[in-house]
Amino acid sequence: MPIKIKTDHMTLTVNGTVTAEATRIAGAWHVTTWPHPLDYNRAFTALTLAERLATGHPRDGPVRHRVVRGAVRCLTASPESPPL
Repeated sequence: MPIKIKTDHMTLTVNGTVTAEATRIAGAWHVTTWPHPLDYNRAFTALTLAERLATGHPRDGPVRHRVVRGAVRCLTASPESPPL
């Protein structure tokens, strides 16, 4: 379940199948699992969250709630916001 990272492209593979991708276009990362462009760190976070959900972690477990809450807070912050 690696995330392969190249200069302008990231690919998440789960069980041999590409589950999500991110491509850098004009300085912004476009992730197939997220509705708007992100910076590099937020794109990686979106892929990590997609990996966690794709690997069958319980959707109602306490770890999931903390991960999702933190990821959504990170992903929805404006690009001008300081890092979390």
